[in-house]
Amino acid sequence: MIRVFVADDHNIVREGLIMVLSTNKEINVVGWADNGKSAVEDICSLKPDVALLDISMPEKNGILVARALMEEAPCVRTIILSMYSSRGYIHQALLAGVSGYLLKHSAASQLKEAVREVHNGGQFFTTAIRDTVAELQAQPDYKHPGPFPELTTRESQILSLIAQRRYSKEISHRFFIHIR
Repeated sequence: MIRVFVADDHNIVREGLIMVLSTNKEINVVGWADNGKSAVEDICSLKPDVALLDISMPEKNGILVARALMEEAPCVRTIILSMYSSRGYIHQALLAGVSGYLLKHSAASQLKEAVREVHNGGQFFTTAIRDTVAELQAQPDYKHPGPFPELTTRESQILSLIAQRRYSKEISHRFFIHIR
C-alpha cells in the first residue's frame, strides 16, 4: 500500500486529487493540507511514502515544503503538481529534491503512474517538461545552485545590472520589458 499525502490550497482540486487517487486499491491517502506550513507539520507527523504538493500555497509554497521535507523527513518522496512549466520553477523544484513534477493538465492515469514510479524510487516528469529536466540535470552546477538560488535566471541578470548601477530604463530596454 502506497501512503500518499495531498497538499493543495484549492478545495475542489484537492478533493478531486484525493478521489482520483482513492480509485486505486494500492494507494491510500493518509492526509491532506491546504497550506504549506500545515503540510510540513502533518507530513513530518504522518510520514507518508509520497507527498503530492501544489507549488502555489499560502504560508509556504510547494518548493519550500519539499526543501523542508528533505531535511525533516528525507524518507518522504515528493511530487510537485503545478500549472507552472517555466524553467525557473522546474529548476527550483529539482534543487529542492523533488522526485516528480506534473502539470495540472495531466491525465489522472499519469498522476497514479507518477505516484507508483516515485514510490518505487524512480522519477516522473510530465512529458512537456522532460527535455527541460534532462537539460537542467545535465548542467555541472545542477546540485549546487548559483549565488541566488531563489531567483530565476532573468531575475539574477536584472539584479546584476542593478548592482552595476544601471538605470531601470536601461534594464527594461535591454530585456524588452516594461520599466516597472
